[in-house]
Amino acid sequence: MTKMRKRQAKFVGHVIRRNQLEHLVTTGKFDGKRGRGRPREKMLDSLADWMNIEKPSEMIRKMSFRVASLYISFFLTIVGLVVVVVVVVVVVVVVVVVVVVLVVY
Repeated sequence: MTKMRKRQAKFVGHVIRRNQLEHLVTTGKFDGKRGRGRPREKMLDSLADWMNIEKPSEMIRKMSFRVASLYISFFLTIVGLVVVVVVVVVVVVVVVVVVVVLVVY
């Protein structure tokens, strides 16, 4: 059962990031009046219950920002690598200067 839920969650995340007709169908946001009786259980509601998230809107927000968070983490990784390279270059320059000063004197 958990494999099916994981696949549903991946599919819903894929659909939510698209902003097209599939997004409207999955979220259940249609124009017009809702029918009488008990509201139908939507896929988002069942996934939110399974993931222990109170509001499906919170799940939509988290899934829609996934791509942005991937870009941010990639950027921070690149910045971290650049900082490490700069620190290594500075250390090498300091060591070379110290060796030159010791050899000259």
